[in-house]
Amino acid sequence: MPDPSTDRIIILAQSGVTVRQAEATLGRQMLPAERLAWDRAQVKRQLEKAAKKARGPKSGADRQAAFKERRSEIGEIPPPADAARRERCRLDLLAFGLTYFIGSGFGKLLLRPPSEHMLPYIEALQESYLSDRMVHVRFPRGKGKTTWLKIGELWAASYGHRKYLFLGAANAKNAESILEDIWAAMEENKEYGEDFPEVALPIRRLEGRMQRCAVQTCEGKLTKIRRGKDRIIFPRIDGYPCSGAMLVARGREAGIRGLVRGSQRPDHAAIDDPQTRGTAKSDAGCGDIAKWISGDVLALAGHDRAMSACMTTTPIYAGDISDQFGDKDLHPEWTTISVPMVISWPTAETLWDEYLELRRRDEASGELGFPNATAFYSAHREEMDAGAIVIDPGDGDPKTEISAVQHAYNLLFKHGREAFEAEFQLAPKRGAGAFVLTSQMVAANLSGVNALVMPPGFHGAVAAIDCMARECLRWNIIAFGPQRQSSVISYGRYPERGTLYPKNALVPEQNRAFSSALAHIVNTLFSAPITSADGKRISLSGCGIDRGWKPRIVEYVCSRSRHKAQLYPMLGFGGGKFAPMKANGQKKQNVIAVGDHLYMAQGTGFRFIGLHSDYWQEYAQRSFLAPAMTAGATSLYGKDPMAHLDYAAEITAEMLSDKGLGSNGTEFWRWSKKPGSENHYLDTLKMAIALGSWLRMHDASSILAGDLKASRKASRRPRVILKR
Repeated sequence: MPDPSTDRIIILAQSGVTVRQAEATLGRQMLPAERLAWDRAQVKRQLEKAAKKARGPKSGADRQAAFKERRSEIGEIPPPADAARRERCRLDLLAFGLTYFIGSGFGKLLLRPPSEHMLPYIEALQESYLSDRMVHVRFPRGKGKTTWLKIGELWAASYGHRKYLFLGAANAKNAESILEDIWAAMEENKEYGEDFPEVALPIRRLEGRMQRCAVQTCEGKLTKIRRGKDRIIFPRIDGYPCSGAMLVARGREAGIRGLVRGSQRPDHAAIDDPQTRGTAKSDAGCGDIAKWISGDVLALAGHDRAMSACMTTTPIYAGDISDQFGDKDLHPEWTTISVPMVISWPTAETLWDEYLELRRRDEASGELGFPNATAFYSAHREEMDAGAIVIDPGDGDPKTEISAVQHAYNLLFKHGREAFEAEFQLAPKRGAGAFVLTSQMVAANLSGVNALVMPPGFHGAVAAIDCMARECLRWNIIAFGPQRQSSVISYGRYPERGTLYPKNALVPEQNRAFSSALAHIVNTLFSAPITSADGKRISLSGCGIDRGWKPRIVEYVCSRSRHKAQLYPMLGFGGGKFAPMKANGQKKQNVIAVGDHLYMAQGTGFRFIGLHSDYWQEYAQRSFLAPAMTAGATSLYGKDPMAHLDYAAEITAEMLSDKGLGSNGTEFWRWSKKPGSENHYLDTLKMAIALGSWLRMHDASSILAGDLKASRKASRRPRVILKR
């Protein structure tokens, strides 16, 4: 018969109590036989516990951990559903877009195939990914520039054509929107998911929960997939070309310098409409964008390879970023493709004028869908369409419009001719004063006379010095003749090589070096052996000195120079800052005399000449448009154009892209500066010509009534008074 005490011992052992607790329950110590039964029961209990744990989790935390472990592993990547279809698109961006992204379902980006006039853009975009080409595309608003850019980014990353792509936009919101569409295409597009499982499967296994990115594995290895506001990192799957590809998208205001992942730098840049209406209207805004593109974006690749790029723009104003980068003279490094909405206008202009009038009446009477205008077009469509060629025959709202030609005229009516010409026809309205001047035109405008010799009939000369911070001093000597002729008889820089002072020089050393150099070049210019055509020695009538940099040093040198009576500190004012007169027509308090876009003013301890910089810069450049030695022309000395190429390049470093009257009735100038170019000789030229006007060396000066006597007196000596 079983021993009841032994059975009780086994029950106590299986309950998990200790030996001491069991003996307390029994009220005595265990006998040897009972202790042996106790030990066996304990071992059995431990074995059952281990077996149960091996069979599965017990607690909720254990079950949750096991569930996460199973969900983080995506398993083996299946092969493409249609490998031949995928391979056909490997080197064909157009086929990729039409194969995977046309339609109206989830993850689709295209509603219809592109027109034949859009194919050059798609081909150029493809070339930018496959080579180091830089492509600039100017298309009308809403014509699919950005859509094909999204498709291009996904195509290049999916096939491994590019491993680190940068996409820039006008602001962070636009950049994030592009990334969202690309992610949605990878996550939801059925055909893409079937043929690119190495991308789509890891994304879809996330089920929209980005926190799973940190633990997702493929065959035990972390995929390191990422989805942030400004980036997408493709999953790392061994054996696939897109493994670890990265796409970063940022707005222009965000910092992009130093975009490096390990040793990898961006190898392609896509720039989508980098300007807004506000920045397009501002010279400073356009300048900042141009520097961002040329200085920041295109330098992302580092020094071991060239950066390929594609930029899409739509012009808004003359001289904006689209206009500047579409100009071969300003940016020859970009290949520009420009296609307007209406390539050729219809020949029946009178009928279309009637159509627009009917459209206006329909709008005025509150008719929805402008039925009378549409009925008129329908009745005369064949005649009204004659001669018309549009970028996309499929344009237009099928509910209210019959054709793309009618759609174009409706946009013209809706937006107004000025906005339509700019944003749909890519031809923003320009001021009548805009012109084109090339460095070849400047270098070829020669007087045929030797340096430091005035051409026949010329009667005097002046000089101008431009102070260029640490680098050097640039100077120009200009001779003046009848009928407002001028001729550059000498120019140069000091020092000829090197800089004025070392890079890390202290301020006192800088001031001493600049003062010494300026005094030296002033004495050199006034002692220059200038002669007239008949061999007579000619002295300079005056010398203008730029006082925009270190003005106190300029004043000091002028006051100590033995030529101080002929030295004129000068300061340029652009835009609306040149204002010597009050609104009532009276001179401002510090203005001594006024000339033609010039005035002499009393500063703090000195007098200076203020010049309207935009006006005299345009005057100086335009003077090269006239043939040498004719009325109003400026020429260069010598007979060899090749000798003046560097000088001519600086004269044309800035281009007048627009000029006209602003909304407040004041005249404005818009200049576009060539990237990486210098314009210091242009500054010396306009200063010298303006000084010649002040000194009445040509007939450009027209002193305001009542100021003639004062201006003559003031122009004799620009008195410099330094306070000690």
